[in-house]
Amino acid sequence: MEHSSVAHQAALFRLFTYYQHFSNGGQMGVEMKDTAGNVTGGIYNEKEFLSLVENVKKGWGAQPPETEYEPEVEGTIPSELHGTLYRNGPGLLEVYGTPLEHPIDGDGYICSLTISGSNKTRFRSKFVKTKEYLLEEATHSALFRGMMGTTPPADWKEKIISFYNQNKQLIANNPLFPQNPNLLINQNLPKFKNPANTNVYCYENKLLAVWESGLPYSLDPVTLETLKQETLNNSLLAPKSLAAHYRLDPKTGNLVTFSVKLSASKGVSIFIHEFDISWNLIQQRIIPNHNNQEEVELLRDIFYAHDMLLTENYYIFYQTPMYNLNDGEVASHVLNGTLAPGKSMRYYPEVSSRMIVVPRSLDSGKAVVGLNTEPCMIYHHMNAFETDNGNKIHFASVCEDEKFTMQHQHGIELSNTMVSPGRVYSYEIDLKNKTCKREKTDECSCEFPTVHPGMNGQEWRYAYLMASDHKEWMVPYQEVVKFDRLREKRQVWSTREEGGVIGEPIFVPRRGGKEED
Repeated sequence: MEHSSVAHQAALFRLFTYYQHFSNGGQMGVEMKDTAGNVTGGIYNEKEFLSLVENVKKGWGAQPPETEYEPEVEGTIPSELHGTLYRNGPGLLEVYGTPLEHPIDGDGYICSLTISGSNKTRFRSKFVKTKEYLLEEATHSALFRGMMGTTPPADWKEKIISFYNQNKQLIANNPLFPQNPNLLINQNLPKFKNPANTNVYCYENKLLAVWESGLPYSLDPVTLETLKQETLNNSLLAPKSLAAHYRLDPKTGNLVTFSVKLSASKGVSIFIHEFDISWNLIQQRIIPNHNNQEEVELLRDIFYAHDMLLTENYYIFYQTPMYNLNDGEVASHVLNGTLAPGKSMRYYPEVSSRMIVVPRSLDSGKAVVGLNTEPCMIYHHMNAFETDNGNKIHFASVCEDEKFTMQHQHGIELSNTMVSPGRVYSYEIDLKNKTCKREKTDECSCEFPTVHPGMNGQEWRYAYLMASDHKEWMVPYQEVVKFDRLREKRQVWSTREEGGVIGEPIFVPRRGGKEED
């Protein structure tokens, strides 16, 4: 695909490795401090802040279509660290001259960084060759809508018809192309694009690029070539989607994930999938059970879920009041194309805010429970565990308040973080008394929490946050905060003094390590 806005340029990877360095007092470039408050060094004035923002914006630039090279390594990679890190995210800011309304509408761009020992690394990147990507590449034109409001030129339908009339053999020879063009042009509005840009799963030799409102795409784990659109042995045929996030059960090794299906007449259905290491579907739980009126009423509101929590006996979802397709006026605007679904996200006081607790066992006899809680937006949870013989569930999440919107603020954040920053809140669910309590347990502005993968569903203590630990500037994120659930050993690793910026942290357990951190 052509990119008029950026030249092909090499990237420099800097590996800030902090796994197990917090507990050992390790240092990587910037002094690490114990802190009970905010970082004291490198406090910016407004001019310095705006200059930093302009530099961070470069990270949202469009990407070259394909790269493969050995990055320059500064310092020494720990010898015990090896394997491949995969990342996914939007890789374009425009499609053949049509600017995107928001980065979330951009095509998925998969990157892999392989660390193979002897301080050697190899970087690869490719766009996910979705059906929509291939058609737009072939016609050199935007043809699809984006969930955040991107709209193609008015002649989108004519271009699709012309391409199919002139390239029948090409289309027949490539199963990644939609084989029936009528499905693309059977309405006045262009179809929504599945950009496969939200996350990437790597589990037992299968690499999936996912976008939570459509089916995932499987990729070659080495070359990153797109192989096919994936139904996971037909387990996704009914929901026709796969969520952005998953949990690994450390006791069974199973991958647990979910799909959300929206219906104007039936509300929300959540399909919860448990796969073994061979991608066999061990269990699929679907809620609501339409023979259970209490469950039907519980999920009557149409809502959005990006992440989930897993414990030994339960799945936990948050029903956010930031989405309201039950409102006839909002739904009408979304359906007729005058309001993009993503731009409709804001606080709706009339919509329920609650945690939904679903028993994992189909034979437990326990009911699905909805517990009211304070309104917020939750994209990402940390971890959860049970006490009191399964009657209490404890977890923490990153919550944005009622002022949340999806404004691409300052051109560097996906939402209005300066107005509604993510904060850590700890929750306690009491299933006996049917209560849900929450308490703010960290003041930093943060997102993308990560924990030791072997601690999923177990009694945990630490999580790692992409954060800004500054009192005034909620972005950009320049710290990794080690969150301590017990609030005794909070630590901060900062790049602020050298003007660095932090991405999503990845925790790599040390082989043979006995401690959680």
